[in-house]
Amino acid sequence: NSIIPGAGVAAQSDFVNDSRTGDGDSGIGDLYLSGTYSVENLEQQNIYLDLTARVKLPTGNRNKGLSTGKTDVSFQLDVARLYGDVLPFATIGYRFVGQSARFNLQNTWYASLGFSYYRTERLSLGMSFDFRKSATIDAPDPRELQVFADYQISEDWAVYLYGAAGLSDGSPDQAAGFHF
Repeated sequence: NSIIPGAGVAAQSDFVNDSRTGDGDSGIGDLYLSGTYSVENLEQQNIYLDLTARVKLPTGNRNKGLSTGKTDVSFQLDVARLYGDVLPFATIGYRFVGQSARFNLQNTWYASLGFSYYRTERLSLGMSFDFRKSATIDAPDPRELQVFADYQISEDWAVYLYGAAGLSDGSPDQAAGFHF
């Protein structure tokens, strides 16, 4: 299996025209832009509803294998409701992938279910189950379990730490990272 930039794991049969022979190419990848609209009039009932649009612009070098060379567009709905210190949440989305002469890609949907527990005003801990249809035709669908901690450093800054375990052959075995 190989990795297709922005799409994930791919089987060798997902490559239509792959003349690259080098490994370990490096450089700048694609640019991702997103915007979210939050429906604020529901917050009085502790319900949170967000609509997100995301665009992947093909800025990575296609010849080095750092991009598919095509634009992708995603739309996503997030919903959550606060019950005391616990916030169950769900996400559902759909991604339209740009068709590439090099890869057999397909549009795909994705979903996530989870919860956050607000341990203190600044610290939340949580878990989610993430599922998506593979963007490539012959690769297994990714399924992952993620645990996370989110710490609000100040009103404008937070740090998000996570660890994940893959539950299918289409997912990494383990992953970890952080966001500011």
